[in-house]
Formats: sequence, C-alpha cells, structure tokens
Amino acid sequence: MKNAQWVLGDDGGFYKPRDAFVNTKLNHLLLGDDVKYVSLKADETFLKDLGVRTQPEIEEVVNHFRSYKEKNPQPKENKIEKMNAIYVFLKDKADSIAEPENKSNKIKKIREIFDENELLYLPREDKVWWKPSHIFWKDYSNIFGTMRGYIEHDGTEIYSTALKEFFLQLGLVEKPVVKECLVFLEELKERGNIDLHREVISRIYTYLNEIIKQGLAEETDWNREIFLSEKGQFLKPFELHYSDNDEYKEYYGGKLEILWLPFSWSNVKEFLHAAGFIRLSQNITVIKKFGDLNEIEGGITNQLIQRLSSVENYLKKKNVELHRELQNEGTSKKIKELQAFETPEIVLDYLLKTENPEPLVINDVKKEAYFSVEENRIYKSRQTNLLSTPVAKELSRLFTPGEDYVFAFLDSLFGANSDEELNEKLRYFGIQIEDTFPEETHKAVKIILRTEEVEQKPESEKEEKRPEKLPEEADKKPQLPELEAEARGFDLVNPDEFVFDRVEEHTPYVKTEGVPTSPIRTVKLKEGYPGVAGREYKPRERVSRRDAEAIALEIVMRFEEIEGREPDDRHKQRAIGYDIYSKTRDEEERFLEVKHFRGDPSTFELQPHQWKKAEIEKNRYFVYVVSGLMEGSTPALEIIQNPIRYLMPDPPVQKKFSNWKNGVIKVIKCKKV
Repeated sequence: MKNAQWVLGDDGGFYKPRDAFVNTKLNHLLLGDDVKYVSLKADETFLKDLGVRTQPEIEEVVNHFRSYKEKNPQPKENKIEKMNAIYVFLKDKADSIAEPENKSNKIKKIREIFDENELLYLPREDKVWWKPSHIFWKDYSNIFGTMRGYIEHDGTEIYSTALKEFFLQLGLVEKPVVKECLVFLEELKERGNIDLHREVISRIYTYLNEIIKQGLAEETDWNREIFLSEKGQFLKPFELHYSDNDEYKEYYGGKLEILWLPFSWSNVKEFLHAAGFIRLSQNITVIKKFGDLNEIEGGITNQLIQRLSSVENYLKKKNVELHRELQNEGTSKKIKELQAFETPEIVLDYLLKTENPEPLVINDVKKEAYFSVEENRIYKSRQTNLLSTPVAKELSRLFTPGEDYVFAFLDSLFGANSDEELNEKLRYFGIQIEDTFPEETHKAVKIILRTEEVEQKPESEKEEKRPEKLPEEADKKPQLPELEAEARGFDLVNPDEFVFDRVEEHTPYVKTEGVPTSPIRTVKLKEGYPGVAGREYKPRERVSRRDAEAIALEIVMRFEEIEGREPDDRHKQRAIGYDIYSKTRDEEERFLEVKHFRGDPSTFELQPHQWKKAEIEKNRYFVYVVSGLMEGSTPALEIIQNPIRYLMPDPPVQKKFSNWKNGVIKVIKCKKV
C-alpha cells in the first residue's frame, strides 16, 4: 500500500502516501503549495504507519524557501508568520541532532545556503531579503543606514529572542565590530558612489573610534584599499596622511594623499592611531630663521598664561574627558612654564620626511606667530600683539588634541582689554579669574588612633619648648631667611643663592633713542648690604622655582629691605597700577612696578592703569626691571624713576618701551654665594 497511489489528496487526485503531507497550517507555512496535502482524520501514529508525511525534512523546507524567495523577490505583505515558522523549524531540527559534529555540519550547510541565497527576511519596504552577515540583532541604523538589516526596530524585536542563538550561528552579528565596519567600507567602495561614501564614512569612523576606545577592537588587518583620500582615491592607511594642522595641509595637501575627514582628526584619534594612518605634523621638521630674539616681559607673559589657565578650567566644566587627558600629558606644567619671545620677523622652513630620500621642503614661510611644542615657547613678530588671534591660534596647539575645540574660547579671552572685561567673559562661562592658577593639593589621609594608642599629656607639657639663644648667636649679623633645601630640576634661579654685589648709579636723561646711560658712581656692597648693619628681613613664604614673577618680586622686596625701606607686596590687587608699595621710616612713599625677564632685559609694556598711576605719582613711581632669572644666570635690577618724564613709548599707541635704558637711575648686580 505504501507504493500504491491510493491516498486521496485535497485536490481530488490519488497519491502515494510518501508523496502526501498532512494538511496542517504549519506544513502550509513550511512548504507552501509545492506539495500535495491530504485531510485524513486519523491518529498520527497510524498515519506514519501508512507512510503519510506529518512534517517535512530540512532539505525540503530549504528547497521550498529558495523557490519561494525567487518567486517573491519583494513581497508587499508582511510574511513574518511564515518566516518565523521556517526559522523555528530549522532551529528545532538542528537542535535535535545529537552528534555535535553532525549538528555543526548541518548548521554550516544551512548557513552557506542562507548566505548564498540571502534567506533572512525583514519586513522592510526597501529590501526584504538579506545575507545573515549583513544583519545586526541590535538596531544600528543611525550608523549603517539602509545598507544593513536589523532585528530590532523601534525598540521591538522582529523575531523572538529564542531564535537569536540560531541566527548568530548562521552569521548574523549581534553588535558590529571592526570586521563588520571594514566589510561595509569595501561595499561602499564597490558601489562607486563617492558622495554616498562621504555621507556614511563619518559615522563609520566615529563608531570605529568608539569601539577602539572601549577596547573591543580585535586584531585586525587594516591593510585594505578602502579609505578615501581627499583626491578621491581609495588607499591603505600607511599610504595616507591625516591632517592635524591646517597650515601644513595647505602647503603639502597637493603633494600628498590626505585622508578625507568631515571633521577634526581629534574626533577619531584612536581610530587613526590603531589603523596606522600617518600624522602629518609628526613628519615635519621646522627650521626657524629669526632675527634678533628678545624675551617678552614676564608681566605680559603672565597675562597670557592666565588666559591659558582659564582654558583648563573651561575644559574642566565643558569637556571632562579632554581635560583629564591633557592633565595626564602635563599640560598644566607646560602652561606655567611657557616662555614668550619677540623677533622682528618670523620666517620658517618646513621639511617633510617621506619614503623618498629627499624631504619635501617649503621655504620661507612667513608667520605672525609660531608655537614650538618642543621648546614650549611662543614666538611672535614685532608687529603682532601677544594677545592676538594669530597667537591664540598657535597656542591652541598646547591643548592638542582639543585645539579646534578651545581656539574660539581662547581667542575670545585674548580679546579682553582689561581685567574687568576678562572677568566678565569668564563669568559668562562660570569661571572666576581667581581660579586661573589652581594649585593641586593633596592632603594626607589621617587615621584616628584608638584611645589606648594615644598618649595623653598634661596641657603644660604640650607647649613647644623653645631652645635658649646661644651666646654666640646674640650679636650675629642678620641674614636672609634660611629655607629648607629645594629639590633640583627647576629652570629658574634660587634667590637664596644670591646676594647684591654692587650698585651702579646713573644719571637719566630724556632721549628718544634710549642709548644706555653710563654709571657715574659704583658702590660695592659688603656681603650684600650697603654698609648699614642691624637691618632685619621679614620672613616670607618660599617662592616657587617655577614662578619667575614670584622670584622677581622677592628680589625687589629684599633690595628694598636692605635699603632700609618697608616693602609691601600688592601685586595680587588688581588694576592698582603697581606691584609693591614701599616706604621709608620717614613715611616717604614709593610705588614699584616690577618687570621681569628670564634672560636679558628687553621690551616691556606699561598697562593703562600703570601709566595712569605713573602720571599721578611722578617721581614716586619706579619701574624695577629684573633680568637674569634663568638657571645659570646672575640676576640684575635696573631701576627707572618717573618713566613718564624719561621714556618715550614705541608707536603706535600701546605704552611699549624697547628703548628705555636712558631712564635708568640705578643698576644693582648680584653675585652667587
């Protein structure tokens, strides 16, 4: 009976039992109209004994599935019910195979068929059939757009999570990583649509960067010609430079292949590094061709440093991750130790190293300002204001990789013409000017001891016992305060290692050219004193060896003291027009403005409030020019009385003085002890 055509089919024909399937909804979903159905009412065991099919085999369902897909390349109706039935059937059949190797082989075979025929269905209007490897379980449409499929849609899964493991075995990806991104870029390249490529790769590069930052990037072969250059070529990473400096790109962009990026390189710096792209600036050597080089007076430099320190506080509020990265790279220390120099003209040569023996050379590049990262120095031309946009642009490189992020903020601060205006700008961003020189303090952890561990003493014994004064110390000559030894490694002088050696007295005169005056009398000081014994020095906090201004102020304060005057440091009081107030025992007042230089003295500037104070005080107003503060130098003081009378400002309108030697009334030279 099994080989006879006696079973009556639903279509009225007679069929062999093995050629007919029991008419059930599931069988219709699995096989469609490709087989014959019978509606026999009998026990399932009896039907099996007769040979009538109750369910199909894997191969039969797969064959029907391929046929169905060919006949329905873009079904308009939602077919999830049918597809879900097929996938669940295939999963259950594969799971029922007891032998692991046989099961693995069966899944591998199904996977090959699904991949070749694109048999994963998604109910989408644009495309319904997909390779499993082109579908992600999670919704990443914000990155890959319509070029990939997603099981999740609007927060809901199209298929049950019970199918997830089976789909993953077929090649579906739960979360795309580097491999999937690179395959995606290869597909973009094959499409040949450069505009589409540029539209999508910004999202892909950003996603790759996040994967790498999270440490999820497996070992990857990046060596593929899938990365788009600005010239429209697809190249490998080691063939592409990425631009981290707009100026270098301007000069070398036509000579190199530059990676096309729609945003700043800093947005994807981890990706660029991991893939092996070439950083443009790292291969450029800068040859400086300057004229006379003069250090910019420390007070103006401090205004610069003050604004740079404000950027740190800005980042602390606005971009904590970037702030932390810069802190780890020592940016705070670089800011505090920044040096500023002026030269008549800035001329540079750029040498780019390539695979060729000879570098690509750009000669005689003229700039208004140049920041040397290696030297931690900012250079500006004589015609350029230190607090100007070109300088702000250069100094933004201090905050690499966030230079593009901070430039606008820094340039805004450079535009402030007074402390009040600067304070107003900072308050807008929630920053106070007093916070621009933060000191990182770390308090030691203190443990409260158990009661029995603390030795209690009577109150009378808790008072500190002071040693009696030794007889030989009674008449000892007053000395500069002795401070604890300080660790080496600083680049500025230690004021405790110097005493004032001699004083040269000069006669100032009014002369525009500013020819240096000649000393009319030189006084040799005995052990740093002008021959008057018994003067005491006020103890003060030790000055930082990294703070040139503090060292200069300390030297001036000490000189005032040995001259018998009583100085009061007021440099932290804003807009009063001077740094130190000094008076004699006869109450004669002196107002001292201190200008300082690490090296030789050069041009200094009197701010409007300083100039106004000088106009008011006349002969009671002094400018103390302190130079030679660099380690290995010998400090010197040059004193100018009544600058309004003797000094002629440089043009045009700022009160800058490059020729000021004619106004010097006294030069004090130090010696090391």
